[in-house]
Amino acid sequence: MDVLSRHIISFTISKGLNPDCFYGVPEGASKLGIICQFKWARQAPNFKAGSHALPMGRGKVKEHGMLKDRVFLSEPRGRVIILEDVTTTGGSLIDTIEAIKDTPDMQIVAAIGLTNRGEKRADGRSVSEYIKTEYGIQYHSMSEAVDLMPHMFQKHNPSDDIKQSIIADFNNHGERPLALANITL
Repeated sequence: MDVLSRHIISFTISKGLNPDCFYGVPEGASKLGIICQFKWARQAPNFKAGSHALPMGRGKVKEHGMLKDRVFLSEPRGRVIILEDVTTTGGSLIDTIEAIKDTPDMQIVAAIGLTNRGEKRADGRSVSEYIKTEYGIQYHSMSEAVDLMPHMFQKHNPSDDIKQSIIADFNNHGERPLALANITL
């Protein structure tokens, strides 16, 4: 988590993003969000006791109480980047955006996925297209499954049936096909 959080912060800087807060998708990236936020806050010139939130969302929204208590254990503030571990069709990321988008004193400026599996949504759009169109939020992925799979095939050498199945899945449901250049069938 220490190394990963440093990579996320470096990635954030490389994209020219300047958040006030990192927020992990509940249950998927909650811990990662808190660690990134803690490190980000500590490097801020205005860091002091109480200057930054350490936000954490609830996996299941409560039915009663004020919004901040129903959705959060501690709410995000300012310019927020949402972190997601693996993005497939964007379901949990979109649920998170929907749950927090009306939070006062907060603006979602970007979402970052550690790995984008690159599945097209049912409407044929990519997660990036959907989130940009529907919410005006940038989506960035730190890695793409289509780029990782050839390395995984090489490392684990799955059976030809498994390779064929994975390739067919990417070609049928993926935003882009799985490159076959380094894959032996």
